[in-house]
Amino acid sequence: MIARFILRRHFLVIAALAFASNWLRFEAYHRGYYSAATDCRFFPFELSLFLFGSMSYFWYDFLKRSNLLRPAVSACLTGLLVAMVVLHPRWVDIKPYQFYVLVALVLPALFDFTSRHKWDRWIGELSYPLYLVHWTILMLGLAVSTLPRMEGLGQSRTYPYLLIAISVVASIAINYLVVNPIDAWRQARIRRFPVHPVEPAISATAQPVTG
Repeated sequence: MIARFILRRHFLVIAALAFASNWLRFEAYHRGYYSAATDCRFFPFELSLFLFGSMSYFWYDFLKRSNLLRPAVSACLTGLLVAMVVLHPRWVDIKPYQFYVLVALVLPALFDFTSRHKWDRWIGELSYPLYLVHWTILMLGLAVSTLPRMEGLGQSRTYPYLLIAISVVASIAINYLVVNPIDAWRQARIRRFPVHPVEPAISATAQPVTG
């Protein structure tokens, strides 16, 4: 609802609002107002994440117009970010919002890199079914690990990776067995019953404008 009143503003206004939202979050956390509600559900705090996306668009447009966004640069920045997540996962876990700022800064390079590879779209299409199934699979895995004969599973270092693999396979199955067939049916229906644009009717009393 408020996007139209913000996103057309000057870049510095958007940056100032993002900074204010982040400052408000950390100030509240410093004063003890931290809970599951304020961590990811309180709109004034979450506004900064939305604005980071807008700022990244401005940043991407500037880099593109300046011809600074080259394949080698995008690949290097993407590799560095992935390496940081792999080598320092605790930093990402302890300071997630600082990590979000970093992602916003390199997002143009990430977008430029992934847009050059078809596998990125395939991974992107898995994101929503993975979001839907991962919690259920995690809870089922946790329940199984508490069974009398399965107590050792919860202590296994490979068990979490097994649950991740099951979640990914389930997501792929949902796409191939549910999403893709429905999408193919929709596309076939559109081709069978094409929607033609309706020309606006011209009133018989309308007079042409001349002069």
